[in-house]
Amino acid sequence: ELTHLSDGRGFPFLHIVSAVVWFVLAWLLSHRQRRGTAEDIPPSELASALQKTIGLPYKLVSDKVPSDTLLRFFKRTLKDAGKQGFSPILVPADPALMDRLQEVRGTEPFVPPVPGADFPEDGKSILERRWCHLLERMPDLDAPVELTGGNEIIHFESCRDPASETPKETLLLRVPTNKPWEVAAYLPFGGWGGLPDTSEILAVCKYWYERYRAFPVVFSHNTMEFLLPKTISREDAPSVAKEHAAFCPDRVLHGTASGSINELADSLWKSNIWYFEWH
Repeated sequence: ELTHLSDGRGFPFLHIVSAVVWFVLAWLLSHRQRRGTAEDIPPSELASALQKTIGLPYKLVSDKVPSDTLLRFFKRTLKDAGKQGFSPILVPADPALMDRLQEVRGTEPFVPPVPGADFPEDGKSILERRWCHLLERMPDLDAPVELTGGNEIIHFESCRDPASETPKETLLLRVPTNKPWEVAAYLPFGGWGGLPDTSEILAVCKYWYERYRAFPVVFSHNTMEFLLPKTISREDAPSVAKEHAAFCPDRVLHGTASGSINELADSLWKSNIWYFEWH
């Protein structure tokens, strides 16, 4: 409006004034929107209780944040985490996990664990042993693996409602360790509901991190997800699929449409997210 009313003599100056005014207004509106979002969407009672029980610094990711936005946000956080001496993890608001926390910890105050760098058995040996035990029950799994039928995993599945595929309210926690394989020690994760013992989970996480740079990043009461900087090769997919089946047999039995290790292997070389769910 100012420039249109100008007779031409003040035209450049009025353009500058107009641009500055609009820039300031845009910044104020953007800042107010961001501040309002944080204030208007407080954590639910469940999310607040989870954070207090776990006792780690956190950021709240509301259930209004799309799954692809959550993934991008987490990748940026993970990129900066190593420099600041922490490892980020995502914990969706999960009533069953809250029950598990209360069962394990009760009313006792949180005491940070001291995970050890050494384990009684290395992760690769644990997976080989578990694979042999699995073959005793399911010898058909030892057939030659064909890469067929698998789909790419593009979201953190634990952070979405399985029925509606809508996002869940999720906590992004800062675990005070720069060794990503130790993060499972800060949750009561393992040793129940068919999961391996916590010490085995830690050893496997260390092995997969050193071998594939796989970061354990998402935990609920019965799911666990890893994020890789890049996918594994087609050639490695069959052997890695067997390791996944050894770690979580339900990943094949319930986590594939065909119930076959072929589908799992075909998914692995396409995906930089590894998903496990114990039924």
